[in-house]
Amino acid sequence: QPVVSGPSCALCGAPTAQALVQKEGPNRNRPYFKCTKRGCPLFQWADEQPPSVDGPACNCGNATVRKAVQKEGPNRGREYFSCLRRGCDFFAWADGQP
Repeated sequence: QPVVSGPSCALCGAPTAQALVQKEGPNRNRPYFKCTKRGCPLFQWADEQPPSVDGPACNCGNATVRKAVQKEGPNRGREYFSCLRRGCDFFAWADGQP
């Protein structure tokens, strides 16, 4: 597949490259951007707005992003911060409430 460059990485400023999900499932062939800098954890769906990197520092030292709960329930729409590094379990509600 041809390499398509995307926006600059919100975490480190390096270029990003577009790729397609290869794994079988509902996202197969869905385009996404990944950072070209080795070790940078940025992952961004190409058809979604980039996350706002405005949260507190994560326990692992990476930036956090503000997101909103999508799941149906009492917290739907409530904003929270999570780490951009896959596998990190950092989580904090944006409103500071438990």
